[in-house]
Amino acid sequence: MTLRERRNLPPTSPRFWRDERGAVAVMVGIAAGALVGVTALAIELGKAWNLQTELQHAADASALAGATQLDRTDGARERARTAATGGLAQNQQRFASDGQGANVTITAEDIRFLVSLGGPVATSDDTANFIEVTAAPRTVAWPFARLVGGPASAQTSARAVAGMGTAYCKVPPMFFCAPADPAALAPGNGVWMKGKNNGDSTAWGPGNFGLLALQQFDGSTSLSASLITDAMARVNPIAECFSPDGDVETKPGQTTSIADGINMRFDIYPQGTHQVPPGEPAVRNNPQYRPSANNVKGLWRDGTNCNLASGGAKGWKLPPAGERFDGPGQHADLAANPIRAMGYPRDNCAYPSSPTNPSGGTCVPASADGVNGRFGDGLWDIDTYLRVNHPGMTPAALLALADDPDNGYGNGDGRVSRWEMHQWEVANGAVPHDAPNGELGNPVCNTTTGPADALDRRVMTVAVLDCTGLAGTAEVTPTTYYNVFLTEPVGVFGDPPDNKSIYVEIIGPAAEPDFEAKIARYIIQLYE
Repeated sequence: MTLRERRNLPPTSPRFWRDERGAVAVMVGIAAGALVGVTALAIELGKAWNLQTELQHAADASALAGATQLDRTDGARERARTAATGGLAQNQQRFASDGQGANVTITAEDIRFLVSLGGPVATSDDTANFIEVTAAPRTVAWPFARLVGGPASAQTSARAVAGMGTAYCKVPPMFFCAPADPAALAPGNGVWMKGKNNGDSTAWGPGNFGLLALQQFDGSTSLSASLITDAMARVNPIAECFSPDGDVETKPGQTTSIADGINMRFDIYPQGTHQVPPGEPAVRNNPQYRPSANNVKGLWRDGTNCNLASGGAKGWKLPPAGERFDGPGQHADLAANPIRAMGYPRDNCAYPSSPTNPSGGTCVPASADGVNGRFGDGLWDIDTYLRVNHPGMTPAALLALADDPDNGYGNGDGRVSRWEMHQWEVANGAVPHDAPNGELGNPVCNTTTGPADALDRRVMTVAVLDCTGLAGTAEVTPTTYYNVFLTEPVGVFGDPPDNKSIYVEIIGPAAEPDFEAKIARYIIQLYE
């Protein structure tokens, strides 16, 4: 049927109503309108989303820039405002159509400082822990949406919160409480670090030790027993940095994990399989868990096991009663009162008072039983140690060798510390090893070597805290670190043996020029 014929059909004609030619054009016309609407919606929403993304990037960048200045010192907030408003961050957008230009401007009015996440506004520089930046709303035009009855424009904004924390890296997450008298931390002085029970909410006292409750970068807030062991044992710990949010918390307990880790430095390995990273050998064949080159420890090895043992079990154990060092002056006649294996003894004042040890029981602070003072004076029974492990060497002759500052480890204070004794033995190939007694100072369980063999595995760097007013779990900021020398394994000596006690000798403040760079790393991160 031609168009002319169609026009001539009356509207009542059945053929007119059955004729479908030209319907596609009508449907396309209707669909085109809907398609335009959908396209307009997609374009306009896309513009709004892109604008919001650009504003969020601007808020994030400004917050991060401001957070770099939040060091809690005077003027921190003002420096942070300057950084956030353009001193360290400049941002642009491409989708706003409000005539305010391409720059995303952050003003002082867009910034707040917070004490805590979601917490109150900080009113001082030393409480400004976080910076909150809110990018002012910007408008995006919606001309296509308006054509189909939608709004003519939309507004969007963005918010970001950032902060600066300190992560502590490359050091064991351990601390002990400082004595009332700083002189007690003089080089050479012994310290009996006494642990607290897990969950103990009593006050921390001088000489108590504990963990720094650890917040890792993956967001977890504590370490497993295996990771605590690693933190004490490994050359390069699995979890190297702690507390990216700033302050850390004191944490009692976990003494078994601490003891297992420290004792690996003495060539003592716990029974069972300690979890190591995939692909690494077990601890006894793993250089990451290798012991000190000099692990003199006052134990003898019964059999081939490498764990601590007692009674008829095999492994590292104390010499039998009557063949172990039991206090200064008690072994004037080694033939009548022999010592099978002798490690570095504690300060004389840490042993009970006796006619041969008049200074016994005087470590500070003194306690009712006279032997539980935590801080010694550095005087130890070097005479007996030399007679057992280095016959023929006298304290005077050793002093001339070991206390000479020219040798790289002496400090010229007129006495030989256990740390200097240890270094002299290593430097001169004189590590006691099964002659003339049962002491095995050279590694026999893990004999691997590694790229950091100059690292002395019996030296630990630990935080020293002022624990005044601290009880249970408390937030602290470590500021002072000391290097200490591990003089004996953990959980061996005492009656009964006590794995809540660690005996060390003070080497001195960890104050080499790059020390802060080694342990303290500032972490700038977004939180919201």
